[in-house]
Amino acid sequence: MVLNYNHTPLLRFSLPAILAEAGPDDEIIVIDDASTDGAIPALEEWSRRHPALRVVSREKRQGVIPNINLGLETARGEFVYFAGADDFVLPGFAAESLRLLAAHPEAAFSCASFQVVSHDGSRRTLHRVDFEGASYVSPQRLRELAERREDLILPNATVIYRRSALKALGGYDPGLAWHADWFAYTALAFRHGFCFCPAFLAAIRTQETSFSAQGMRDRRAQGKVLREVLLKLGAPAYAAIRDGFREPSILGLDSRARGLFLWQGLRHPGSRWILSWKLARASLRDAWRKPLWNAAWTLLSPLPAFLTPLAKAPLLRLFGASVGRGVRIGAGCRLDRPWKVSIGARARLGRRVVLRARAGIEIGPDASIGAGARLLSESRDELAHPQTLDAAPIRIGSHAQVAAGSALPAGSVIPAARPFC
Repeated sequence: MVLNYNHTPLLRFSLPAILAEAGPDDEIIVIDDASTDGAIPALEEWSRRHPALRVVSREKRQGVIPNINLGLETARGEFVYFAGADDFVLPGFAAESLRLLAAHPEAAFSCASFQVVSHDGSRRTLHRVDFEGASYVSPQRLRELAERREDLILPNATVIYRRSALKALGGYDPGLAWHADWFAYTALAFRHGFCFCPAFLAAIRTQETSFSAQGMRDRRAQGKVLREVLLKLGAPAYAAIRDGFREPSILGLDSRARGLFLWQGLRHPGSRWILSWKLARASLRDAWRKPLWNAAWTLLSPLPAFLTPLAKAPLLRLFGASVGRGVRIGAGCRLDRPWKVSIGARARLGRRVVLRARAGIEIGPDASIGAGARLLSESRDELAHPQTLDAAPIRIGSHAQVAAGSALPAGSVIPAARPFC
């Protein structure tokens, strides 16, 4: 299902991609929300050439959520996917998602890793999602992951719903506005579980004028919508899954949004179930952890390697890093997120080593990182078109060696080596 409002030029990218994924029994419904850019003649031409494509035209603009719910009622298939006219799917999207849903009939939806493309198509960010190798994540497994991770993201851009499950939930709640999709798939995940494919199966285009971008920039409107989320979750129908929504990782990585959740919980008696020390600590941590780390590491970074056990290692552990005994870190090393770094016992980091650890860096015991080496778990390929920003963990095996001055991009894995006699 494709939702369109004044994005007719972009339909020439999104519709062919969806048509290429459609099977002989699939239907493609385009809901045009009273566009003023001549969308209807173009869509009618598409429907004449492709019998599977059906156009639903609104005479008066209704907005995103009412159109999604109209599509949910209009659709006849067992599964449903909602795409914006500025989004596009990638090869294998339908086949792989439906294969997983067929293998796991208890799952309410499937999802996958995705890409975010800038509005002009010049930049691309790869969003790798990791559920630790699982193709089906049960409600219990999701709770376990949410409790111990701080970066758990359900990729909404690739969600294919089992239509019966979404209809049983009541579809998208218009009162939740730009958070309606997040609420729906998160509630379904805690009730039924979901399927996941690590491959990149869809891409979304960023637009400053999009429904969600505009809404979340308005602090007052955002606060009102978050209050509606809390009141909805406070209802008896959601009692069994309510605690899952209290996990900071489920509420997202935006400390501002977490703060607004806490504020709304304090202001309104019906929302006070959200209040927890864990969420409060996460909000404060996100706001202050990075500047405090930068200030502290600036002071200790110039210290020589032999002082690591006395100064650098304790500081790293204080900020969440895992540091084994006997580690040595040379002067001038730069680390941006120690809470995502693990350094095994007796590992050596030479002078001026750079660890960019947004996606995580794991250095095994007795590994050696040469002076000036850069381990970039977030890296940009400037020569690619579009320019591509990738983020994936870097893993260095035990006794492995990284040459001085070398650069390891996102996703690099160096296997363990045999120790020298």
